[in-house]
Amino acid sequence: LSYTYQKSIPKMTFSAYLRFVWFRFCRIYPAYLVALLCAMTIVMVAVLFKLSWNPAMHVPKQLFYEAFMVQQWHFQHTPYIHCWNYPDWSVSCEWFAYLFIFPLTYALLKRLNQICLVGTLLILCLTIYSLPTIPDHSYGLWGLFQVTLDFLAGALLYKLVTLTPSMKVGIQNLVAAVTVIVFLLLLHSNLIYGVERLTLLVSIVVFLFLLKYEGGILPRILSVGIVVYLGEISYSIYLIHGVDIRILKVLFPVERYAHCSMVTRLVIFILFLGTIIGSASLLYHLIEAPARNYLRRKFPSREKISDITYI
Repeated sequence: LSYTYQKSIPKMTFSAYLRFVWFRFCRIYPAYLVALLCAMTIVMVAVLFKLSWNPAMHVPKQLFYEAFMVQQWHFQHTPYIHCWNYPDWSVSCEWFAYLFIFPLTYALLKRLNQICLVGTLLILCLTIYSLPTIPDHSYGLWGLFQVTLDFLAGALLYKLVTLTPSMKVGIQNLVAAVTVIVFLLLLHSNLIYGVERLTLLVSIVVFLFLLKYEGGILPRILSVGIVVYLGEISYSIYLIHGVDIRILKVLFPVERYAHCSMVTRLVIFILFLGTIIGSASLLYHLIEAPARNYLRRKFPSREKISDITYI
């Protein structure tokens, strides 16, 4: 977001802000709504055919908040899994950040020009995110707080990228290799809070930082066609995977295949993965991309903010 809009919005006028919000709404809401409707359909089918379902996870009052993407905007002691489509908790937080946090990060980046200060603030955000005093992000306003930290860290990382000089390709690849090794070593550790989680977050930040250098190995790997395409449909993957998993768990119960051979379990895994990617691809090509492009043209403005459609 910072990369796209810091350059294309010379000044944050009210008109530019409204256009930004409208573009973000066009980007996230159509696919969000369709995925939510799919989750509702699953529940209605379960009720109609008297199949097993959990009423505690599908509260009608929660559906009202979820439809407007505000389910995380108040103190509640209901975990995110109680959302009708459980990935929606983060979209609610993201919508909050678009409305209220992005204008602050835009103004902040216009005033920060010292590498040491930007780096210090970035590490501070990651440290706070790793503190054991921060409750689970799935509860109430803590989700908003943690996504706010995400937005601040992302904006500061972008600023750090613009301020740092170039780096030799050999050094880039060495740092990339060390970063990947650290990431893999920590991936299966206890990463709930503390130093290990902070180290993992720093390794992710370094990984993203290295993407600025086009000659390095990481940008070359991530520019492969299939990787680019998965990036394009990643939002649809995130939205629809919960719906797919609920259906697939009914059709292929885990306990039925838990003691099967490795080959059988691998086939089931490939089936799950293929179903999620396939349904996400349909959601992207039939809903997300067409609706986004159509709705964006409906905003009357003389200002041209961005031609980037995947952000």
